Amino acid sequence: MRSIIELLFQTNRRRFLIGTLLGVTGSGSFLLLIGFTNRLLQPNARVDITGIALFIALTMTAALLMAMSQHSLARFGCEKAAEIRRNLVTHILATSHKDCEDVGAQRLYAALTDDLDAVSVAIWSLSSLVINVGVTVGGLAYLAWVSPPFFLCSIVILAAGLMLSRMLMARMHANIRTGSVTEYKLHKHYEGLLQGGKELRLDPAKLKFFLHHELGRSIDDLKEHRVRSNLYLALGNAWSNVLLFLVIGAVLTIGYTVLQESVHVVAIYIITLLFLRNPINTIVDLTPVYFRGTIALDHLRQLGLRVTHAADLTVQCAQVSLHGAVTRLELDSVSYRHAGPDGAFALGPVSLTAEQGEIVFVSGGNGSGKTTLMKVVCGLYEPAGGRVLIDGREIHREDRDRVRLFSAVLNDSYVFDFLSPDGEQTPDAATVDRLLREQGLDALVRYENGRLVHSGLSQGQQKRLGLVSVLIEDSPVVIFDEWAANQDMHFKASFYEDVLERLRAAGKIVFVVTHDTTWFHKADRVVHLEDGRVVDTGKATTGLREIAALDGRV
Repeated sequence: MRSIIELLFQTNRRRFLIGTLLGVTGSGSFLLLIGFTNRLLQPNARVDITGIALFIALTMTAALLMAMSQHSLARFGCEKAAEIRRNLVTHILATSHKDCEDVGAQRLYAALTDDLDAVSVAIWSLSSLVINVGVTVGGLAYLAWVSPPFFLCSIVILAAGLMLSRMLMARMHANIRTGSVTEYKLHKHYEGLLQGGKELRLDPAKLKFFLHHELGRSIDDLKEHRVRSNLYLALGNAWSNVLLFLVIGAVLTIGYTVLQESVHVVAIYIITLLFLRNPINTIVDLTPVYFRGTIALDHLRQLGLRVTHAADLTVQCAQVSLHGAVTRLELDSVSYRHAGPDGAFALGPVSLTAEQGEIVFVSGGNGSGKTTLMKVVCGLYEPAGGRVLIDGREIHREDRDRVRLFSAVLNDSYVFDFLSPDGEQTPDAATVDRLLREQGLDALVRYENGRLVHSGLSQGQQKRLGLVSVLIEDSPVVIFDEWAANQDMHFKASFYEDVLERLRAAGKIVFVVTHDTTWFHKADRVVHLEDGRVVDTGKATTGLREIAALDGRV
């Protein structure tokens, strides 16, 4: 398991070492200040103007160096935390859509929130941790210089006490690990609460079971983990305070009875130990924060997410406005396989050609592979075999700019509130308003300053807003996956009779996944799938009745 310090040292050791050196220097200045103060406590010491000036100079120097160190390390930590956020996001975007589906939205969301927050807090707290460790080490070195016998006695007591502290910390760290698993489960239950609220309200027995045995149990488990962690932390803090005073008591006892040290040496020791009380407590408080960040960093790596380097998205982000005409899209014996909850699924081999201005309907029963085929077409899924060609050129995953050739409204599509990526001309407000009006969204959605503003839409309205976005994007290849399934007859008729004809006239290649056999005559070609295989294709004017019968049978 790599630590946060290893991460920072590896990525920018120069800045990290400079901040650490400033902290060590500041710690040394404080220790000089303590030594100077102790000299003034001697019976024959005299305070003059020079001494006062030196005291003030040491105080200001120590404070300035500590402030510079903390600011330097904190700024470095904030920049590194922001860099890690960007890197994590770019790696998620660079990861294939299928791999993200396999990991699961809940785990990725937990990584972007809980784990990333824990790493960020650990990085931000590292400046205080480094400074206080420096002060503590320097203080112990000063005590060793003042009286080696005292120091050896103190170290023996501290070592015995730290063994108990280590046991408490080990229990707390183990509890943090199991608690992070419980947090993931709780996120999953939150998703069920928000997305399955209708089903819960319709079934009181299911609601009761979910509330008390699923969500409720996770909440209680997380509470117990937090309570135990805080208990171990409280015991650790209390023991560190007790341990310090045990050392002070030992110094007083041994100093006067065994070593017969002077009152001055004993006073120096006690003053220095009291000064070290705050740094030691800070180290005890921040250690679990640092360890939680290290655990979270390990979680991110277990998901295969890299945090040290940004993924190469330069090709995806380049040529944002590239929407050149596509005259021909071809699938040449394309196949795809994946393992699902109901067993392995195989698509293909599928061979298909779509020309510019052609509308292709894709039909088939549930689980026949319609959505999978569309994801292969637009590149969200990488085919296991065969080739996808655009205008005769084979398209590979490395050809990142291919995503700029496609627009899609899938079943689970998300519509962003901005319609024009950075660098593109903002869509004309009159055009957007007209499209919103056509889709019956003008009373629900406003177009302001290049963004779509609304307070929430139904699934059907969300799909209509996705259609508006697709029409604005003006990509050469357009995919609709069961778009009309959630629409009333007015918008369904408008889609098949008006929208598709406009796309045809604009020279787009359009794929429509649909069960609406009534509208099959609007297609130039109908492709029917069964169990991942094309069982029939035909022109809308020929063989349509047979394809419709197949679709109804499945």
